[in-house]
Amino acid sequence: MEVNISSLENMKLKELYELAKEYKVSYYSKLSKKELIFAILKARAEQQGYFFMEGVLEIIQSEALVSCARLTTLQAQRISISRLRRSAVLI
Repeated sequence: MEVNISSLENMKLKELYELAKEYKVSYYSKLSKKELIFAILKARAEQQGYFFMEGVLEIIQSEALVSCARLTTLQAQRISISRLRRSAVLI
């Protein structure tokens, strides 16, 4: 069975409870349907070795990105993506 937001939204609460038990979601019976859906998605992602995070990613212009303006678009994208990855790791 494919587990994604739309398939979970179409499920009944009882079915979601069964999935929550399977993914070992804590206090699933106290969650609203939306909260339960995201708790299931988070638990599934964590079981597969992924991080499930919420927040805001602020992207700021830096000197390196300005100096990339002279490079081709593809080169600039590669540099900015790798710099963004390094920045995200540091945060």
